[in-house]
Amino acid sequence: MGKVSVPSQILFNDLEILAYTPRCIEHLKQNNNLTMKNKLEVYLAEKQQKIIISLWRAILGSKENAQFWRPNEQPENYPQALNQESVDDIKVLTKFVEKIKSGQFNFSKQQQNEIEKALKGLQNGDAGFLFHQLQEQADALQVANKSIEARIKKPLCFTDNSTEKARYFRNVVNKFFIEQVQAYAVSLNQRYTQLMDVYLELESKLETGSSKQYEKWKAQRDKRFTEYLNSTKEHVQYVQKLYKQCGLQVSR
Repeated sequence: MGKVSVPSQILFNDLEILAYTPRCIEHLKQNNNLTMKNKLEVYLAEKQQKIIISLWRAILGSKENAQFWRPNEQPENYPQALNQESVDDIKVLTKFVEKIKSGQFNFSKQQQNEIEKALKGLQNGDAGFLFHQLQEQADALQVANKSIEARIKKPLCFTDNSTEKARYFRNVVNKFFIEQVQAYAVSLNQRYTQLMDVYLELESKLETGSSKQYEKWKAQRDKRFTEYLNSTKEHVQYVQKLYKQCGLQVSR
C-alpha cells in the first residue's frame, strides 16, 4: 500500500488479532496441529502483553493528543464558557481503555468509528491554551509580588497605621486583583478541574504503556501546573504582609 498505518489503525488490527486468534488456536487444537497451535499461543501472549503499549501510542502518543497540548487560538468566551465536548471525548476514550483492559477486544466498525471520532475531537481540546493562560497569570503575579516585596522592605506604613498611600494600594488591589484577576483565576481553576480531572484519569489507565520521555514531560507539566495554580494564593500572602504592615484587612 505504500503507507504507514496510523497508531489507531495498528491498535484496531491488534485488537482483531486478540479477538479472533483464540478461535484459530482452538481449531488447530481440534485438528491436532500442535506445532502451529503452540506458535500461535506464544504470538497471542505477546500481543496481549503489548496491547497497553499499542493503546498508549494510539491515544496519548497520537498527534491528536500533541495538538491537545498546543496553545491554539483562544476559544470563545474563555474560560467562562467551558468546553464540554472535549471532556466528553476524553470520557469516551477512557471507557474504551477500560473495556480493553477488562478483556474486551471485539469492536464493531461503528464502535471503531466512534473511537476515531473521539480521538479526532481530542485535538480540539484546550489543555495547551489553559496551560499558557495559567503561566501568563503566574508570571504577572510574580512581577506584582516582587513590587510588594520591595515595598515591604521599604515600609509603606509604620506602627500599623494606614496612610493615604496604603489606602490607595488597597483600592488598587480591590479593583484590579480581587475584581478582575482573582475572578479570572477562579474561572481558570474551574476549567482546570473540569478538563484535567477526566484527562488525568485517562492518563493513569494508560500509565503502564507510557514512554519514558512522556513520563518525564508529564512530571514537569504537573509540577508547573501546581505552581501556576498556587500563584494566586501566593500573591494573596504577599498582599496580606503589606496589609498587616498598615493595619489593613484583605477584602473578600
